[in-house]
Amino acid sequence: MTTAKVLLLACGSFNPPTLMHFRMFEVARDTLRRQGYQVVGGVVSPVHDGYGKEGLAKSEDRLEMLRLCAGDSDWIRVSDWECQQQEWQLTLKVLQHHQNCLNAIPSCNINSNASPVKNGPKKQRIADSEFPQWLSTTAVTAALEGEVKVKLLCGADMFHTFIKPGLWRQEHVEEILGHFGVVVLHRDGCDPNDLIYENDLINKYQSNIVVAKEWVSNNVSSTKVRRAARRGDSVKYLVHDKIINLVTQLYSGNKYKYTGMFPTPSPNDVLMESTSPTTNMINELNAQRSLVVTAPRRPPNLLIEKGAFPGQAIKVTEEKGVVATGDEAPHETKVQIQITKDGIKVISDKETTV
Repeated sequence: MTTAKVLLLACGSFNPPTLMHFRMFEVARDTLRRQGYQVVGGVVSPVHDGYGKEGLAKSEDRLEMLRLCAGDSDWIRVSDWECQQQEWQLTLKVLQHHQNCLNAIPSCNINSNASPVKNGPKKQRIADSEFPQWLSTTAVTAALEGEVKVKLLCGADMFHTFIKPGLWRQEHVEEILGHFGVVVLHRDGCDPNDLIYENDLINKYQSNIVVAKEWVSNNVSSTKVRRAARRGDSVKYLVHDKIINLVTQLYSGNKYKYTGMFPTPSPNDVLMESTSPTTNMINELNAQRSLVVTAPRRPPNLLIEKGAFPGQAIKVTEEKGVVATGDEAPHETKVQIQITKDGIKVISDKETTV
C-alpha cells in the first residue's frame, strides 16, 4: 500500500506569529504519522493586507517575523504568494495555488523563467529549476516521486467558523473538506469532534478530517501577545526569541498610561475584586470613615447639656431643631452622644468613635 504524502498549509494573520503556531505543525505531523501519512513539508501563508483586520501589521513585517521563526525548522517554510497578490485571497484559492505548484513539479513548469533539464537526473532537475521558496527539497523530491496532497492546518476556533452564516461559502467549505482535507488541532473548551457530529455538512466529510490532540495545554495567542506588548510587558517565551524586538516595536503603544504602580485598564478589561484580607480590612476602614462627621466649630445655636462627665449619655439639640452639616441642606435630626475617657461616641445603630 502506497503511503499518502501530505503538505500542511496554515493560513492566517500571524499577527504576530507565536510559538503555538509552529507547535501546531509538530502536533499535526505526529498525528498524521501515526495514521500512516508521510508529511513532506509545512507551509505558513500569512493573509494579505487587504484582509482589513484592525491592528494588522504590514505583510512585510509579518513575513519577516515568520521567516525568522521558521529559520530553525528543517521542514516548515513561509509562502509570500498570498501577500504578493493585488487583493485579499479566499482560503480555497490559496490552497488551490499551492496544490497547482506541487502538481506542476514533475514537469518542472513552476516558473516561466526556469530552464529545467527534464530528462536529467532527479537532483539535477531540482537544482536547475527555480522553485518558490516555500518548496523545500524534501517536498520537491516527494512531488517528483508521486502525488502530494495539500491539507489545510487550522485550530479548532477557525474550524468552527465553517458553519457560521456569512463567513464561508458552502461550496468552498465542501471543496476544502472534500478535495483537500483538514487537520484541525483540538483545543481545550473547543472540541472539533462535537462539530463533526452535530453538523451534517461537516459530518459528510469526516473521513477527510484529522483531529490532532495537543496534550500540553497552552493558551498563548496572538491577541494576548499584542496586549502584552502594548502594555509594555515581556513577551519572552511567548514568541520566538528572534522576533521579540520586532514584536515590541510593532505592537507597543501608549494606550496604557501608568500612574505609580497601578495601570489604567482598558475599558474592555474585566476588573475583579480581590478577596485578600488586606483589601477587606481597607474596605471596612473606608466604610467606617464614611460614617465619621468632622464637626466644625460649634455653631452658636448648638447647645450641649451641662454637667456631663465620662460615661454619661448626653443629648445634642438645636434651638430650632435643625442641624446643618457641611454643604448639605438643613434637615431635622436628633443625635445622641456619650462622653467617655477615650473620647466622644455617637450612639446609633452602629457605634462609631469620632
